[in-house]
Amino acid sequence: MAATVPAGRVLQKGLHWLSEQLTQRPLEELLPGYAPWGAAAPPAGVQHRSPLVDRDFDSLTDRERRVVWQSLRTANDFPRAHDLVAQGGHAPAQYADCCWMAGWYAVEGDVERGEAMLIAAHSRWHPYMKWDAVPTCPVLQPTLRQVTTDRVREHYLTRPIGPEAKG
Repeated sequence: MAATVPAGRVLQKGLHWLSEQLTQRPLEELLPGYAPWGAAAPPAGVQHRSPLVDRDFDSLTDRERRVVWQSLRTANDFPRAHDLVAQGGHAPAQYADCCWMAGWYAVEGDVERGEAMLIAAHSRWHPYMKWDAVPTCPVLQPTLRQVTTDRVREHYLTRPIGPEAKG
């Protein structure tokens, strides 16, 4: 594909970089929305960037809760994130965090919870460009496709999303 793009274009450079990476990394890692789903915790244990993770979640502000979810995703700490969802009924406020949880549920074989996370992610998605009609992660990521059920597809394709949902 890079050969069909005019020389010196950013797209051409990006395509060349991707083609070089294909020999070094699995394709799934190069697709949008990749997360190390199913990876074991490091031997030293999970390390969080935020001390807010250790505080009572119900006592946190909305902004602090977003920091906790980002810390859980960055640390790939699914067990603690799942506990927040299962015990406290808390769902992530950010699209990327919902997709990360959905991927973990897919790896765990829990299609129902993964499906619920992708449906929750719908109202949290904001396109990068005006022409983005639906998010690409559930379509392109093989792990997320496991929980992109008919119910998820129907939800995304029949309800306004992104800027149209606000109108």
